[in-house]
Formats: sequence, structure tokens, C-alpha cells
Amino acid sequence: MKKGKFIVIEGTDGSGKNTQKELLVKRFKKWGFPVEGISFPRYGTPTGDIIGDIYLGKTNRTSLGNWFGDADKVNPQIASLYFAADRVAHREKMLNLLDDGVNIISDRYVESNMGHQGGKIKNYEERRNFIDFLVDLEYNLLELPKPDSVVFLYLPYQIALKAVTNRGNSIDGHENESHMKNAEQSYLELSDRFNWEKIICCFGMQIRSKKEIHDEVWNSIKDIL
Repeated sequence: MKKGKFIVIEGTDGSGKNTQKELLVKRFKKWGFPVEGISFPRYGTPTGDIIGDIYLGKTNRTSLGNWFGDADKVNPQIASLYFAADRVAHREKMLNLLDDGVNIISDRYVESNMGHQGGKIKNYEERRNFIDFLVDLEYNLLELPKPDSVVFLYLPYQIALKAVTNRGNSIDGHENESHMKNAEQSYLELSDRFNWEKIICCFGMQIRSKKEIHDEVWNSIKDIL
């Protein structure tokens, strides 16, 4: 049996990752490809709620509350372990799906640790060393499945911040101007370093339509199917 393909949708907050994940899942189903969409962190699970409540101060699904205060001040290596643990808890299901020929489309994955936690590190060489640490931790030591394609939705942080604010949801520890600016720089470096599929989601200060972006996402990954 042909193994399923694993596609990851990445980008800073407000770039439309979940929307594009859902549109891609619909297109896979339309064309008869077996598919499952997932999102990380997996809020509603023990590991996901630790991230949502204790680290990000976002979900209020537990009685634990936000232990850390400002998420940007948490050591990136420590913070990254919470997110890695959340993925490890879902590893066996992902591997089984792929072995059964089911394609997986994920909103965020290991690369989010690289982008968001890497953005906390100002020194370029130290940031690269941290990325190497994450690759070794998550893909080598923890043996998480590696994506067949990473699609990076690039939306400048000034526009993304407005999109986040206009959603009307509560703002979490990563949804502020300083963090989003630093994460954007980290993501751009990662996209070049790892040769991700980069989709520019705006013309000037105008966000492109969901369909335009989706069509470009589809064209960037269809040849691996």
C-alpha cells in the first residue's frame, strides 16, 4: 500500500493556517484522496491544555491557570518541550494513518517550535543552533514523522496582527507585536534554510482572497501526491 503524504501548513499567527488546512482537506476529499486534518497544539487533550492554559494563558480549560506570565520570557528550550510532548502523544496515530495510506494535513507542527521559539533568540548563530537542537530532539530522538512538504504562509506581521485583533478572540502569549515580528524573521530564515513552499498572502497591505491562496497552496503540493 502506498503511504500517505504528510503536509504541514506553517506561518505566524493570523496568516490563515487553519483556513488553508481545511480548504486543502476539502480538495483532497473532492479528488478522492484519503485525508485527515489535524492541528497542533491539540487543545482539549491533557498535553494541549497544558500549553493553552499554563504556557499561553489562552484556553482556560483547566484550573491551573497561567504559570509563566509572559510567554516570551520563558526559555525557548523549556517551552519547546511542552509542544514536543503534545506531538509525541499523537505520534502513533499519525504513523498508523500514514502507513494506512491516509494523507495528513497539519496546521502547525515541529516547524512552529522553530519559528516561534526560535524568534525569542536574538543572536543568529544561537538561533541556528537552537533549530539544530529541535531537529535532533523531535525528528531524531522522539522519531516524529517528517513532513513531505512544508507550506509557509507569509503574511507580514503588521497585517497579521490586525487580522488577529479583528478575530475578536482572546489574545494569547504569542499574539503580540514583538513576538510576531521576531517569529516572522525566524520563519523567513527557516523557509530559506529548509526550502519550504513559500506563499505570499498579500499584495502590499491587502490580504489576498482565501481562494487565491488556496489555489497556490494546492499547486505547490499536488506533484507529491
